[in-house]
Amino acid sequence: MKKLITLILFSTLIFTGCDFALDHDDSVLFFSSRPITRETFDPNMVQNTFEKGQQIHYCIWSKEPFNTNAGRFQILKKDTNTNIYGFSLAQAGDINLNPTKNYYTGSFTIYSDGYYLLRIFSKNRPSDPLAQKTFWITQDN
Repeated sequence: MKKLITLILFSTLIFTGCDFALDHDDSVLFFSSRPITRETFDPNMVQNTFEKGQQIHYCIWSKEPFNTNAGRFQILKKDTNTNIYGFSLAQAGDINLNPTKNYYTGSFTIYSDGYYLLRIFSKNRPSDPLAQKTFWITQDN
């Protein structure tokens, strides 16, 4: 009985730790259909649903400067024909982060509808995303 309780407690701690490892309170990622700048940012411009072929602007903001000049973005698409974690790589690329700034803006375009996940990494920590956020691409109306 002690082994079972220990196993349950250990499993709970591992899964809780993994869940917290994916949450980054130090940085925020948001999307808009309009270009994002520090001077023109308005919380009302943030959105998570876009049309196919629409340019999507994103911004990652961090509490602290990035302390690196190299980063990477990944856009993963949820595969509706697989189980819960069926993601495939839709786009990826390198970005130039300013090590003295705490934000980065960029944009991309997707031509296929579906559910997506954008992840931003620092090149010096490629296994731990700085931030990640999901968004939808819908068919044209």
